[in-house]
Amino acid sequence: MISKKLFIAGCGHTGTSVLARIIGSHKSSYFINYESGVFLANRYFDEIDIIREWEKSAQGKLIVEKTPRHIWHIDYIRSHYSNSLFILTTRDGKECISSLYERSNDFNSSVKRYIDDSLMTLRQIESIDCYLVKYEKLIQDPKRELKKIFNFCGLDYYDEILNFHYKKINWNIKKELNKNESSIDFKHDILRNIQVNSPLNKNLRNWQERIPKEKHKELNKLFNEPNIGYRIMKKFGYK
Repeated sequence: MISKKLFIAGCGHTGTSVLARIIGSHKSSYFINYESGVFLANRYFDEIDIIREWEKSAQGKLIVEKTPRHIWHIDYIRSHYSNSLFILTTRDGKECISSLYERSNDFNSSVKRYIDDSLMTLRQIESIDCYLVKYEKLIQDPKRELKKIFNFCGLDYYDEILNFHYKKINWNIKKELNKNESSIDFKHDILRNIQVNSPLNKNLRNWQERIPKEKHKELNKLFNEPNIGYRIMKKFGYK
C-alpha cells in the first residue's frame, strides 16, 4: 500500500522539529525520527531504497518526515511523489536569526540562511498542497493551530496529542550518546532531543538576549522598510 507523505520543511529553527514530533505522535502517523535529507542531491542514489523502506514499514499510515533543507526541493518531490503534502514553517525573522546564530555563532550565515530559505518558502505557500505554519501561533495556541494542521493532513485531532512528550523518543541520534562529543551538529541534536521530549514552551528568550549588542542595529535595519527582511515578514503576514 502506498502511503501519503507529509514533508515538513522551511528555514531551520522555525519549529520544524517540534511540529514533526507532534504530528508524528498521531496514532495514524508513521514518524521518521531523524532528518533523512532523502531529497538532497547527495542522496540521489539512495532515495528510491529509502522511500520503499518507509512505504513497507508505514503500512498505509501517513509518513511524516522533516528536513528543513527540503524547502529547496519541493518541486522535485511534488513531481516524483504525487501523494505528498507539505507543511512549511516560518517565524519572526529576528527570533529565527538569533536562534540560528546561537547554533552557528556566525551572524552573516544566519542572516543569509533566513533570507534564502524564507524566499524559497514564499515561492511555495500559495500551492494547494502546502500549508504555512507560524511558529508563534503554534506555541501560543497549539490546540487551535493543530486542529487546522491536522485537518490539512487528513488526520483527526484529539486533545491527548498535546501529551506527546510523555512518550520519549530518540531524535536524530544514530550513535551512542557521548557527553564528550564536540561537534556542533551533535550538540544541536542533544538539545533537540530535550526539546522534542518536553512540553511546548511559551516562554522564549528575546532576540536581544541572543545576538551580540553590536549586531542589533544591523539586524533592526534588515527588518526596516523597504529592506528584504521587512518584505519577507510582510509577505508572511507579520506586518
